[in-house]
Amino acid sequence: MADESRTYRVFAPDVNEFRRQKGEFEQELADENTKEHFQARIVLSDEPLEGYDLLIVQSKKMGSDYHEQCYVKIVERVEEDEEAGTIFRGQRLGQRRGYMLESMLQEREQKKKDVMTTQLEERLKKKQELLRALREEQSERTEQER
Repeated sequence: MADESRTYRVFAPDVNEFRRQKGEFEQELADENTKEHFQARIVLSDEPLEGYDLLIVQSKKMGSDYHEQCYVKIVERVEEDEEAGTIFRGQRLGQRRGYMLESMLQEREQKKKDVMTTQLEERLKKKQELLRALREEQSERTEQER
């Protein structure tokens, strides 16, 4: 018989198509007790067999939730690679505002530095071009004088 303490939920766009799947296949399940979502290799059954747990197949039809029950045997849990997630620190509203203002000021300062650097580089290029042009004119004059 199915172990009553283990109930899983799956969302399937088409319940009938999901229930027709034969053999072993991979699917994401949600444990109803722990609310954990995980990938697993599973086998479906219409009857409660030894080692099978209750599975609620959920779908959305005609704007309302639709549920069917069947039984599932988890053959193997598929281990997923742990992704490096962003950890957010809990902060009070004043701290968040302070952080936001500080980061905005830093961005503004960085933009100013970038603009100033760009303008200085442009000025330097213009001065170098002017010097080059003056030197060329001066060398042409000295050649003409000879």
